[in-house]
Amino acid sequence: MNRNKNGSKLAKVLLVTLNGCDKCKKLKASLEIENISVYNMDCDDNPNFCDELESQTNTSNYPMALTERGSLEMIHYVAESYKDLKYTNVIKNNYILQPYLSLELMIEALKQNK
Repeated sequence: MNRNKNGSKLAKVLLVTLNGCDKCKKLKASLEIENISVYNMDCDDNPNFCDELESQTNTSNYPMALTERGSLEMIHYVAESYKDLKYTNVIKNNYILQPYLSLELMIEALKQNK
């Protein structure tokens, strides 16, 4: 989802956030400090897309971030529990799942992705 309606690239990282979410703000600020190109998508404006991500990841934890990995898109998110880490690099419906134990680990991984 790093593309606009015309199919051209928008950003290196697509952040999917909730309005008023402190963790969402922290992730966005951390990536911007690193000069990582970020496009923010709020779930209030895109509820169907957010429902799809929640269905793919089996979580309603936010923020989530999407990055390109070859022809697929990777969904980065904080796992609900340790058992969800078994989904690391699992391909599900054209998405690669990438759960993390914490927001801090997710931030570090996205920084390495630049």
